Amino acid sequence: MKTAPRIGLFGGSFDPIHLGHLILAERAAQQLRLDRLYFIPAAQSPLKNRGPKASGPDRLALVRAAIRGNPRFRALDLELRRPAPSYTI
Repeated sequence: MKTAPRIGLFGGSFDPIHLGHLILAERAAQQLRLDRLYFIPAAQSPLKNRGPKASGPDRLALVRAAIRGNPRFRALDLELRRPAPSYTI
């Protein structure tokens, strides 16, 4: 019997994505034995008074560039296509 893939979701503004995000994602993926981890840039965080400095498409492109080469990581634009703010759980 085949088991379901173990999937993680990592939401944030990623404005910009940085090494700390990547280290956290890699450690979480290892410790939780994830098959896939999705980075989900937020349109706008409900916890911040102002929106991100970079545009959504630019932040998504930066995330994709940062995770390129890691077959376990993917980027999704789900929250960027929804009206702000983003309440990813």
